[in-house]
Parts: sequence; structure tokens; C-alpha cells
Amino acid sequence: MEKLPSFIEARRRNWRLLGEELADAGDHFILPEPTPNSEPSWFGFLLTVREDAGFTREDIVNHLESRGIQTRMLFAGNLIKHPCFDEMRKTHTGYRVVGDLVTTDRIMRDTFWVGVYPGMSDEMVKFIRDQIKGYFGTLSDRAKQKLVSASPEQLARWADCVLNAESLRGILSE
Repeated sequence: MEKLPSFIEARRRNWRLLGEELADAGDHFILPEPTPNSEPSWFGFLLTVREDAGFTREDIVNHLESRGIQTRMLFAGNLIKHPCFDEMRKTHTGYRVVGDLVTTDRIMRDTFWVGVYPGMSDEMVKFIRDQIKGYFGTLSDRAKQKLVSASPEQLARWADCVLNAESLRGILSE
């Protein structure tokens, strides 16, 4: 119990840092906001992929997981679609539905979170930021530095790669 206050503060700090680092990603995600007058001890940083983002939750989750960033789905949304309701759905008994559940379906389809584990360093949080932003086109600090310091020959090679690439991902990874 004596470590609890430092764990809570570290989670809050990591959540705050991710929020600051991803503040300009609002065109792609619905970003989390604390309830007014609250001070939560965050378990994760919740992201909902916007319908017009140009990619799906599955796309970004696969991208993050392939780079060693664990993600989790939000256990919420339309719970009657959960397998534990299979028998009830067949008989249409044991539950009731109010409304069309469009929002709950959307949460199930588009929402995920990344952790804010207390042991994360600033570098780890920035790596998560770089991988999220890099997925939809914002260059990492490292990639920006590579562009600034590239020779004219390297820039020409990259230009050829861009013209011949199926997508822009990986152009600066060489």
C-alpha cells in the first residue's frame, strides 16, 4: 500500500503526457477527457478512431502491436453482442434493449486503449506517440532530423521511393 500513491501519480503523469503528445491527433481520434472536477487514477489512455480517420481500429492496433505496444479493447459497448449473451440472444430473453445502440456498437468497433503503466519512462510514452502519429503521417522527431540532415542524393532516393511506393509507410525507415 505504501507504493500506491506513487503508482497513482505515475499513471496520472503518463496519461497527462500522452494527452499532451496526442493533443493534435483529434482529427483521427476522439481523445479522452476527465470528468469535470475529478482526478482519476487512469488505467489506460482511451482512443476512439473517428469514422473519417482513413483507417480502422484494427489497422492502428495491428500497427501498434507489431511495434511492441500492447493495446486492449474497451470492455464496454454493446454487451449483448458478447458471447456470454449467445443463448439469451437466441431466445430473446433475459435482457432488454432501449434504443438502437448505435453508440455502443461504435464503441465496440472503434475504441481501444494503450496502457499508462507506472513504470513507463518519458521515452516509452514518446515512442507510443511516434508510432500513433507516424501511422497517419505525422513525422517523428527522428524522421524530421533525417530529412533535415539528408544529402541531396538521399532526398532523391526517397523521392523515387515515394513515387514507386504502394503507401508512404516505411519510406524513411531505411
